[in-house]
Amino acid sequence: MVTRSYRQLIAAGVETVFAVPGLQIMDIYDGFYDAPEVQLVTCRHEQTTVFAADGYARTTGKVGVALVVPGPGAYNAASAMATAYATNSPVLLVSGQAATHQIGRG
Repeated sequence: MVTRSYRQLIAAGVETVFAVPGLQIMDIYDGFYDAPEVQLVTCRHEQTTVFAADGYARTTGKVGVALVVPGPGAYNAASAMATAYATNSPVLLVSGQAATHQIGRG
């Protein structure tokens, strides 16, 4: 599933992804390791991630992609997503979760 996620972003022409790393989305990070055509920009806060994707979208005209962990990560990204929505910026927020059978397994 995760393998398909990053491949679909590449197929859609995504060149840059702004992200905050976290346990639940590490599999997609592994996928980007094998995809040198995608620049992965690591940020320190989810709100910054989406604001960076928004700025990227506004300046390039391409879709800005933000990748965050679920729950608090997506919640922290919400106000920046509201700004992107209000200004009609093409921003895609991707939030992942570990597979159910992996939860609580270290």
